[in-house]
Amino acid sequence: MVIRGRVHNGTILLEGEHGLPEGAVVSVVCLREPETPEGGERKRVELPLVHSERPGSLRLTAEHVADLLEEADVSS
Repeated sequence: MVIRGRVHNGTILLEGEHGLPEGAVVSVVCLREPETPEGGERKRVELPLVHSERPGSLRLTAEHVADLLEEADVSS
């Protein structure tokens, strides 16, 4: 079954009068790319250079990247 819907204030509102039972397992597929913010340009993210003796050997988790960005801000 496919039920269309739209995101409104962070909540998915289903179209039509389809009811799903409480606790139903669902999958959500976005049918189009999110629109860019007003101004139309997407900003490029610049990450700090991470020096390593073995390139590609660091596991860059979100927390690690956040720490690196914070360190880069402090030192500049």
